[in-house]
Amino acid sequence: MSDKRIYRLVHDTARRLAAAQCQLAPDGWIVTIQEPTRTLDQSVKFHAICGDIAKSGLLWAGKPRAAAQWKVLLVSGHAVAT
Repeated sequence: MSDKRIYRLVHDTARRLAAAQCQLAPDGWIVTIQEPTRTLDQSVKFHAICGDIAKSGLLWAGKPRAAAQWKVLLVSGHAVAT
């Protein structure tokens, strides 16, 4: 089992998978259920923006970056700025 799994409870199958993982988890592990911090549409849009920046050929520190790298840069930059 990996260290972290996230299930968005949007249908019965997701709920069953989350419950099954709870049954399989080793003693002492922690389960957290919380409200989402953003909508699925917001996440999709942000990932699309990261992909668009990567495809544009924009350079960071003299090199082009992949979408996942742009995501890290944008999130880190926002954290520093706020």
